[in-house]
Amino acid sequence: NRLPAPRRERFNRLLGAWWRSPRIGQDAGCTVHGDATPGNYLFDGGTCAIDFEGSRDHAHPVRDLGILAAELKASPGNGSRAEDWIGHLLWHYSNGEEEFRRHTAVLPFFMALGHLRIARLPWRAGERDRLLQEAEACLAAAPG
Repeated sequence: NRLPAPRRERFNRLLGAWWRSPRIGQDAGCTVHGDATPGNYLFDGGTCAIDFEGSRDHAHPVRDLGILAAELKASPGNGSRAEDWIGHLLWHYSNGEEEFRRHTAVLPFFMALGHLRIARLPWRAGERDRLLQEAEACLAAAPG
């Protein structure tokens, strides 16, 4: 399940450029769930418990949203249909237009992390190349 060295180095370079950019902002953070999948957020209105065992402190507030957005986009048959929903989610998550712009600016980085995370799953091996391409496309929206 390992990436060939040249591709791994490319991802290291792209991820590093984002990580070191002022867009990510290392100085502030919040607690996030840490396992953002639709199954951990969607429920049918019955009793619900939230497991914070994998939560992370001092994380970027868009981290979970990016991972969740990647999960939605990677769902079979959901690809482009998910984009409108993702935009809607970000809009309602944000506290105004300026925050929406900031969240939208960093979303590709966290979606790339989500695509890379999904690509490692053995039961998604058949989608691995597509997921890696999605991650690379997200990271190509280079930070500025």
